[in-house]
Amino acid sequence: MPADPQVLEISKKLTSTATSILIPAIVIIGVIGCILIYLRAKVKKVFDKFMRRKFAKGKTSQSDQCPKCGGNLVKRTGKFGEFFGCSNYPRCKYTVNK
Repeated sequence: MPADPQVLEISKKLTSTATSILIPAIVIIGVIGCILIYLRAKVKKVFDKFMRRKFAKGKTSQSDQCPKCGGNLVKRTGKFGEFFGCSNYPRCKYTVNK
């Protein structure tokens, strides 16, 4: 049985409308996904750099030992400049400015 011409015309209009909406939506979702992946990688890189700086074992340039726990004092750099802190950080938070 042949299809009704009105039904075919409505079907074509719906298909073209759906296609004109879905394709840009899929492209936008893909672009947003790429942006999120990029931002996640960027945040991870910054976070890793922060953690390396915060918990890095500095070079021991002092033969002094920590008076609290006996660990070595290592040279570190903070937001207020260089200082010596205990190598057992974060268990021991002893610092001294020299």
